[in-house]
Amino acid sequence: MAEPLEALLALREEGLIRHPGISNVTAEEFAEARGVAPIACVQNLHNVSRREDDPLVDACAEAGIAYVPFFPVGGFQPVTARRLDPVAARRGATVPQVALRGCRPGRRTSCSSPAPAHRTIWRRTSRRAR
Repeated sequence: MAEPLEALLALREEGLIRHPGISNVTAEEFAEARGVAPIACVQNLHNVSRREDDPLVDACAEAGIAYVPFFPVGGFQPVTARRLDPVAARRGATVPQVALRGCRPGRRTSCSSPAPAHRTIWRRTSRRAR
C-alpha cells in the first residue's frame, strides 16, 4: 500500500489531487494505508446482499472517513427483487431505493458514484497542462 499512496501524496503536493482515496481494500490494508497517508474515502463492493465489509464500514465511520460502496444496487448482477419487493411495497418505495437504504442501515455511507480516480487525475492533469 505504501508505494501507490506515496505516489498519490506526490500528486497532492503538485496540486493535481486534493484527497487520496483507496478502493478494493481489506480492513488490514485500510489500517496500513492510514499509517501512510490521510485517507479521504474507501470505495469497495458493498450492497444489501454483499455485507462482508460491514466491519470496514464501521471502522470508516469511527474514523470520520467516507465509505463509498460501488454497485450498491447490485451492478451487473442486480439485487434479487423477490425478497425486496414486499419491503418496497410496504414502504411505498422502489426496489433500488430499498437496496440503497440497505447499504448500511443506520450508518453514514455515500452511495454516489464518483469518477474513477485515474479519470479524475487525468482530467486534472490535462487541465493544468493547458
